[in-house]
Amino acid sequence: STEELDGMIMDASISNSPDIVTQRLKPIQITSVDDSLLLVSCSGGIWVNSYTQEQDTLSGLVQLWNSNTLTLLDTIQFNWKSTPWHLTNSPVNREVYVVLAGDALYKGTAGIVCLTFESNNLVLKWETLSESFETLHGIDVSSDGERIYVSGRKDGNLHIFNGSNGKLEKSIPLGNNPLAGGVQVFSSP
Repeated sequence: STEELDGMIMDASISNSPDIVTQRLKPIQITSVDDSLLLVSCSGGIWVNSYTQEQDTLSGLVQLWNSNTLTLLDTIQFNWKSTPWHLTNSPVNREVYVVLAGDALYKGTAGIVCLTFESNNLVLKWETLSESFETLHGIDVSSDGERIYVSGRKDGNLHIFNGSNGKLEKSIPLGNNPLAGGVQVFSSP
């Protein structure tokens, strides 16, 4: 209503203005999981300071924010090669599923994770990584929360996981070099 913007620094290890784009954490997606809770996936990875040319490896993160107060509540940290990407919240539990795109140069860094967000805390419930996954990208969940669908952008598969434990149930080839991106699950009435 006032057309004013409020901003907060997502990376507490630096002290730049909220108006300066640094691309350190590399936020990918924000999703609202509750009335005042937001989850943000940050891919991290290798960051180069454009002024000094110094390089740093930054852990991939998922951050939990209070959207009313713009307060960082909790953070889950992953390996710098994990590259947290898209996320979707469970339709039945206080959980969120996050794609780890991985780093194509490091086998076994791609997969998915399930995080719970009770009492303003993030907890890793399960993690599924595999050397057969390559650059995972889109994610969605069935309306009953039983199946998670993930697109393999580089491996060319639609991966189907068990929603309760993250076990890979099936990988369906999508053809010759499909570069699969987003995934959307539609439910029948």
